[in-house]
Amino acid sequence: MELNTYLYFENNCREAFDLYRQVFRGELSRLTTYAEAPTDLPSPPASETDRIMYVELRVGKSRLTGSDRLTGFGPQNRVGNNFCVAISVESREETDRICEELSKEGQVWIAPRDVFWGAYFAMFTDRFGVNWTVSCDDGGGAS
Repeated sequence: MELNTYLYFENNCREAFDLYRQVFRGELSRLTTYAEAPTDLPSPPASETDRIMYVELRVGKSRLTGSDRLTGFGPQNRVGNNFCVAISVESREETDRICEELSKEGQVWIAPRDVFWGAYFAMFTDRFGVNWTVSCDDGGGAS
């Protein structure tokens, strides 16, 4: 199991990750905009398609990941909730178990499912207000 940090931004994710890339002397291993999202996802407002849907920067053995929040999806950003704990696990069953147990009395934003970047993924807020993502990169996701 691996814990990583996931940061949420209000339309300045690209700028932030340009800085982080320079500071940590790394390369972005993934960068996807909402315009590149699969058609089975809700369409973002036209004014938000150039926002970052997902970006990843390797920092040592860890990953710093992030995205811009879309208007109307997920909790509004506030200092203190503009991040989540991102967990990478070995199996779909572990993804399901962690999501089920941690999301009790909380809010599930994305139930466990195959996603277009090749992972099995869930996103939720626990009953204490902590945001989480759980991902199994087993290669079985949709493409």
